Amino acid sequence: MRKFFFFLILVIGAGIGLFVALVSKAGWGVGVVMMGVGLIIAAPIAGALTGIGQGSGSSMPRWGGGSAGGSSSLFKGDLPLRRWDR
Repeated sequence: MRKFFFFLILVIGAGIGLFVALVSKAGWGVGVVMMGVGLIIAAPIAGALTGIGQGSGSSMPRWGGGSAGGSSSLFKGDLPLRRWDR
């Protein structure tokens, strides 16, 4: 269902670009360019609203994630950084 809304927002963005080009009495070339601009603007908005494209977070190294060396920190006694500590 999220993919449906993602593509719906993309189509709306392209439609707005085409509408702007047609209202300004521009040619079809300008309409295609404006559709592309609408898609470029709509893609991150659609991704943010639907949650598509969010990574699982596994690509970033985690502090204190349990290394094979036995020690989970660089220095003994240090606590791993938390999100709210930054």
